[in-house]
Amino acid sequence: IGHGVEVKKNEKIFIDRKIDLEIPLKIINNAISDNIFPGAQIFVSKGDEILINKGIGHYTYHEKSKKVSIESIYDVASLTKVLATTPVIMKLVQQKKIGLDYPLYHFYPELEHDFNKKNLTIRHLLTHTSGLKAHEKYYEKEGFYSKNAIIKDILAQDLIYKPDERTVYSDLGIILLLDIIEKITGSKIDQLSKKYFYRPLDMNNTFFNPDVSVKDNIVPTEYDDHF
Repeated sequence: IGHGVEVKKNEKIFIDRKIDLEIPLKIINNAISDNIFPGAQIFVSKGDEILINKGIGHYTYHEKSKKVSIESIYDVASLTKVLATTPVIMKLVQQKKIGLDYPLYHFYPELEHDFNKKNLTIRHLLTHTSGLKAHEKYYEKEGFYSKNAIIKDILAQDLIYKPDERTVYSDLGIILLLDIIEKITGSKIDQLSKKYFYRPLDMNNTFFNPDVSVKDNIVPTEYDDHF
């Protein structure tokens, strides 16, 4: 999707070449020693062969903190965009339920008569070229307690640049994609991600809203004094 520099595919990468993981492992271990982060999971594969799959370090900096293992669960945060939203959109394109050049006014009729937004498409949201700003701290604002309230506000916001003029990584565009996915399918994105990808790939530790039964396996993400 979008435009970029042409990259020549190297078909021979890893072929007949011994893979030395000593340097990347040293980088991870040094970072842990320097308190850049307390622990990490490492997974490297070559074709069907798993070269390394292990945990290093601990959940936190506390001396009695639990050690990271391959069963540890991390919050992937904004990687949700590429582990859920984008692949589900791709699946819907494959199923011909949506097209990359579908205008957004198909889903939000009020945009059809908005001069600045009437030409916005699914492609713009996926490539972060829609003109929407980067983010909005709705969790700190009064009155935004529902998805509908947030969607309404995003649609009403002025664009900060003309579509396709530049690229600005935008959470707001991805929120609209989430809403569009659920409008089309009548299903929640967590259910669709599990159905299309996580279950078929045996990604049993990848999910939204983990059950309390795996609480002890969840690695703390950050200090949070807001919630």
